[in-house]
Amino acid sequence: MKISWGRNIKGTEKEIFKMRDVYDSGIITELTQGAIINNCISEEYGNCEVWGCVITPRCDLANDGKVSTFHYLPVIDFEYWVDKVMRQMLLRDYRSRLKEKVNNMLMNVGAGKNLLSVFDSKDVILKAAHAKMKTKQYLDFEKLCREYFDGDELSEKDYLCKKDNYVNILKDLTSNSIHGCYLIESWNNSGDFKVILLRDVRRMSIHSKEKYENWVDRGFEDEWFYRRNDVSDNQKYRNHYKIVSCIKPPFIENIMQAFSYNFTRVGIPSFEADVTEKLSETIKTVLS
Repeated sequence: MKISWGRNIKGTEKEIFKMRDVYDSGIITELTQGAIINNCISEEYGNCEVWGCVITPRCDLANDGKVSTFHYLPVIDFEYWVDKVMRQMLLRDYRSRLKEKVNNMLMNVGAGKNLLSVFDSKDVILKAAHAKMKTKQYLDFEKLCREYFDGDELSEKDYLCKKDNYVNILKDLTSNSIHGCYLIESWNNSGDFKVILLRDVRRMSIHSKEKYENWVDRGFEDEWFYRRNDVSDNQKYRNHYKIVSCIKPPFIENIMQAFSYNFTRVGIPSFEADVTEKLSETIKTVLS
C-alpha cells in the first residue's frame, strides 16, 4: 500500500492514511488501456483541468493500423464533482424535504393531501393554509412556504454542509454505486481523489497517440486537429502532451466493468407497490 498524507479542509497535514496501489510506478511511455492522459475535455467541466482514462482495448492500441481512433473517459478533481454534481443532488433532496414538510402541515389541518403537486403557487398555498391555521401556526407555515418558493441561501448552505445530509452520497460514491461516476485516488500520491465520468465517452485520432508517447509540445495544432480530436485548446494547464500515469489491473478492469454497465443495462417495469405485502403472506405461511 502507498502511504499519503491526509489533509483537512484548510490543507494542513492531519493524519496519515493508506491509499490503494492503483497506478504503475515510473514514467509511462506507452499509451494503452488505463493510461491517464492530459489535455482532455468534458462538456460539463469546461473551466477546469480534465484528464482522460484510455478505455480502448490494449490489443487495438498495440497493433498499428487496427483502429483509426482511441477513446477515453474524462477524469476530474473530486472538488469539481462535489461543486457540480453533489451540490445538485443535495439541493434536490433539500427541496424534496421542504416540499414534504409543507404538504404535511397542510394535510394535518385538513387543507388537502399533496397540495403542492396540484398547485405550485405560493399565493394559492398560503390562501389554503390561512383558512385552516391559527395565527402562530400560519406564521410558521408562511416562513416555511417562503423558504420553499423563494429560497433561503443561509438555510441551503447550512443543509449542504451537514455531514448527515451527504454521508449517504459519499457511501454510494466510495462503493461506486453512482453509476455515472467512479471514484479513484489521484496518481500524484497527494491524498487527493479524482472522479472518472463513465458516461462521457471521448474520441482521439490514433495519430495523436504518438504525441502522448513522445511528450510533444503543444502549439502546433491546426483547426483540422481540433475537429478530429476531443482535446483541450486551453493553454492554462499543460504545454505538452503527456501520459501522466497508468491504472493497473485489476482496477482498470473494474473501471471497464462499471463503464460497460452504463451502456448494457436494460430497464424493466417495477413490481407493484403492494408486492411486499403479497410476499409477506407467503413468508408467514412458510415460517409459521
